[in-house]
Amino acid sequence: MKLFYEAANRYLDGDANVQELNGIVAYCAWLASQGDAPSSFRELIAEWGDTVSRRWNECGMEERPLSEGEFRAWLREQLPFRADSS
Repeated sequence: MKLFYEAANRYLDGDANVQELNGIVAYCAWLASQGDAPSSFRELIAEWGDTVSRRWNECGMEERPLSEGEFRAWLREQLPFRADSS
């Protein structure tokens, strides 16, 4: 979780890209699959993975891609303690 929050903050600051977020979500999903992660955590990671994939839209295969603005708004919702509103 901490990895994703840190990367999401860097993304909003312009210091990370969607590919990095995708890699971190995949890593978190892998970690969750290796242990006794609660189902709520697995569901959260799955939601994040879907949302990051919709923004990245690799190969244009997403039926409902997210714009940059939509994705940034979603990230801000995931980071309720973020100091700025950029």
